[in-house]
Amino acid sequence: MLIVGPHAGLADALRFALGTRPELSFVGWARDASEVEPLLDETGPDLVVIGPAVGGEVVHTVRRRRPRAAVVQLGDTGNGRMVDAGDAVLVLPDDSSFADLLATIVGVVDAGGADE
Repeated sequence: MLIVGPHAGLADALRFALGTRPELSFVGWARDASEVEPLLDETGPDLVVIGPAVGGEVVHTVRRRRPRAAVVQLGDTGNGRMVDAGDAVLVLPDDSSFADLLATIVGVVDAGGADE
């Protein structure tokens, strides 16, 4: 799982909360769009979790570089718009709780949509 977002606390919390799941490994954290491409190439994640207000270009970069990766996006893309449904991204509303995010990630993993 690669986590993208400006807050280290989100990455740490996800890593801690999901650390007991052997089928899910944390492969990295990117603060913003500029750090995503190298990490996608270096780590090859099957699941990318994108925090709020990161930017829609991150979703498109992930889809282009890792087309089979599952993507979970929390909130809008920073410009008040959701990513198009055609991008095959699970988008959680801005008011989603941390528990909602965890349940969504676990659901993706349990459905076989992510190996790491």
